[in-house]
This record gives sequence, C-alpha cells and structure tokens, in this order.
Amino acid sequence: MNKVTVSICFITKNEEETLDRCLKSLKGLVDEIIVVDTGSTDKTVKIAKKYRAKVFQFPWQDDFSLARNFALSKATKTWTMWLDADDVLSAEHYREIKKYLSKVNKKTDGIMVPYVLSTNKVGTPERFTNRLRVFRTEKNIRFKYPIHEILETKGIQLEYIKSAYVLHAPKAEKNSFQRNITILLQTIKSKKYAQDFHILFHIGKEYQRAGQMLKAINAYKKAFTNAKNTNDRYNSLIRIAQCSISKKKLADASNYAHQALKIDAKRPESLEIIASIKAEMGHIESANFWKSLSEQIPQKISNQVMKWSEY
Repeated sequence: MNKVTVSICFITKNEEETLDRCLKSLKGLVDEIIVVDTGSTDKTVKIAKKYRAKVFQFPWQDDFSLARNFALSKATKTWTMWLDADDVLSAEHYREIKKYLSKVNKKTDGIMVPYVLSTNKVGTPERFTNRLRVFRTEKNIRFKYPIHEILETKGIQLEYIKSAYVLHAPKAEKNSFQRNITILLQTIKSKKYAQDFHILFHIGKEYQRAGQMLKAINAYKKAFTNAKNTNDRYNSLIRIAQCSISKKKLADASNYAHQALKIDAKRPESLEIIASIKAEMGHIESANFWKSLSEQIPQKISNQVMKWSEY
C-alpha cells in the first residue's frame, strides 16, 4: 500500500453553525486541516482551532477561487481534499476514501466523489452529482471562476469512487442571490468569460431560484448556444423546460423536454418533466406512463438508489 496522508481545506466566513459538525466527524482522523477565513465575526475561527486546524486569514475579494486556491496552497500532505463548512463527511466514508487512495493507480491524479444534494425524510440519499474532491497535492490543481468555482481537470487522470460520498447539509438556505448575481454579471462582462457556458448557466440558475423566469430562460438559451458537450446542452434544455412550466408555457416546456430526451434518454429528468406536463394537462394515463419510464433508470451509488443531478 502507498503511504497516504491527507490535507482537508476549507474557506469560511461565519460558519459557526456548521463547521463544528463537519470537523467533529473527522476528529483524530485527518492528517492536516487548513481553514482560510475570509472575515468571520462569529466563533468560526475558535471552532477551527479547537480541532487543531491551521487557520489563515484572507481578505474577501468577491472571488471564491482566489480564497480556495490560497487554502490549497497551504496543504502539505500527499493528497489534498476540499470541503465546505456545511458539508458532512462521515468517519466511515473518510476512511473508505483514504483506503481507496492507498490502492489507487500511480497515474491517477484525482478522485471524483459523489456529492449528495438531497436526502429523503429518513436520511437516505436521493440526488447527487460527482465532484473532483481529492487530488495529489504535487499536481497543483486549482479552482477557476470567481463564483460557482470548479477545479481545472484538463489533462488530469481521474477515477471515480462509489463506496463513499460527501453530503451537502446546510442548516438553513442562505439568501445569496444579490451577491451571486452581482459577481456573475461582473464576470460575464470580462473578455475571458464573455461566452462561457458555466457562467451563463449559473446566471440562469440564480434568476430561476429568484423566480425571474424570463431572465433565466434567456440566460439558459445563451448557455445552450455556447455548450461544448451533450451534457451541457441537455442540462440547459431541462432548465428551460422547468422555467417554461413555471410560466405556464406547457407546449414550450414539452418541446424542450423532448429535445433533451433526444440528446440523452438514459437520464430521468426529461421523462419526469414530460410526465408532469401530461399530469398538468389532465392526461393521467400518459403521465403515469412517462413517470414509469423515468423510474426505470436510477443510478446506484454506495448501495443507495440515487438520481444524478447537475449542480
């Protein structure tokens, strides 16, 4: 087995409600905890130090990647992992990830880990996405985009783990629309990101969450035009269909959902939308048919049936 040590990196600001929960489950297991605080006025820093985290201060500059990359630069162990303060990684799943790392191919640079976005009433995971969560520190992999940041994966050899996951478990939904949309609209003005799918798509998501459906549809259509792969085109169409339903434009929604279905028939979202449209129109038998089709294509992760979700 390869010698495995792990640094876990966080950026924080006023996370006292969730950080203790996150670190408590990992107490005594992690080789190094890095916390970069961007201006907390609560007990966040005190909580971090309680778990012997290395705490650094970093001035907030309306750029999540800057702060995250500063945190990553402080990691000293062989593997680097990143988490948010409102994530939960159980001791069992952390051990599973570390065990996986000890046997991983020497050519593998990073590990994609399921990120559970929702659970049912009894805590069983329902929807997830995959995220590059752990990578070799020596590879200097870094985040890009000022907001809704993602790790650069070009030229990176990745593997997928299915026996562990990270759970997103915020205490309460934060109203961050104004901050997020301001950064996104500022970013899209730059020459570098003017036609960037990722930024356009997230502008759509912010407007959709705020109930501004026409602006959301406009952003998603621009995202679709600038999509580089079938997955991005599919997700754009699904979002346009959702917004169209909210505007009671069922014919438009059905059209976009069927376009998405033609792109990828192995995912359930387009089928679910068509089923909901049929139900809204009073076509119950047809709705049940489409719903049954959607229920036939779940994906399995960690012995739990979960459906994939773009994030």
